[in-house]
Amino acid sequence: NDAIHLKIAAMSGNKVLVSYVHELLDRSSLYLVLYDPFSRLEYCPLAEHEKIFTALQSGDRRDVRLAMEEHLKSSTAYAYLAEDIPEDYISLG
Repeated sequence: NDAIHLKIAAMSGNKVLVSYVHELLDRSSLYLVLYDPFSRLEYCPLAEHEKIFTALQSGDRRDVRLAMEEHLKSSTAYAYLAEDIPEDYISLG
């Protein structure tokens, strides 16, 4: 997951964006290990990431936009599902 986000940032050619994404990933790693609500859901965005990456490589802006929209909608939907998981869900495992 981290690798694809860093790769996409790098493909932008924007060094500030790459630095920002790297920092966000570093800061969120500990939180995700301890509190990631997605770990209890069957959510695997690998196919979505591959679709985005392929679209970026092709240079087709429309395909990139559609792939990103699909990924963001899917991620948002799972985020809402994760809200239904109790805050102390770690103790449920």
